[in-house]
Amino acid sequence: MDSTRPVRRPSHRVLLKLVLALFGLVVASSIGAPWWKITKTAPPQNFAGHVSDPGKALPKAEQDRIVKEQAEWALSYADYVEFYRDYDVFRPLEKDWETQIGKGRMVGDLSDDSLDKSVSYTIWGFAALPGILSCVFGGLIFIWALIALFVRVMWRWTWIGGFVCMGLAVPVVILSIAWLVNTPGDDVFLYSQHVVCGPFVAGGAAILAFVFGLLELILGLVACFRRPQAAAAPASPSPSA
Repeated sequence: MDSTRPVRRPSHRVLLKLVLALFGLVVASSIGAPWWKITKTAPPQNFAGHVSDPGKALPKAEQDRIVKEQAEWALSYADYVEFYRDYDVFRPLEKDWETQIGKGRMVGDLSDDSLDKSVSYTIWGFAALPGILSCVFGGLIFIWALIALFVRVMWRWTWIGGFVCMGLAVPVVILSIAWLVNTPGDDVFLYSQHVVCGPFVAGGAAILAFVFGLLELILGLVACFRRPQAAAAPASPSPSA
């Protein structure tokens, strides 16, 4: 059999590459998705120290509850201080507060009038390292799937692409899980903070890219092993004189 004969691409292999390209594109698109959000709500208007008329203050039991929540917030902040600092969370969130970390006050003065507002701050994928890396890895998966689909010389070796896609998908899954585990998600005192859709989009699409990359690897290797067997046709015995 002529080894230079054009390689035919089964329709299911073409579909597989299209799906890989799609999931790579979804992983890359997570750079434009929100990854984390924090919202500061206004405190009770009759909270002691926040109104000029002490007679309008909350009952002592309610004040004690709020003070306890403040203490819980201090503990939560201490657990994630590096995250808040690395992403400079409170500069845009509390830009009109005086932030004095480690100097006896947490994130501002509770008597500040800015507490009358409810504001939020979102970390987008393009501002987070996992989001940027997910975009890079997802883009590489997308590019490789297109190359394997349209570049004829690569058709015999697309199983390598399946292996590459698996290798690119694994770091995205790890980064997404690390983001879910290492970011604050507790509602404490005036703050509601939680992970948004970014890591779920990136991690979920990366898992599917890994699965389809594995299928591409298996099917590609099977095709490689079958090809030499088909080419080695048994020699016909010569007729005896």
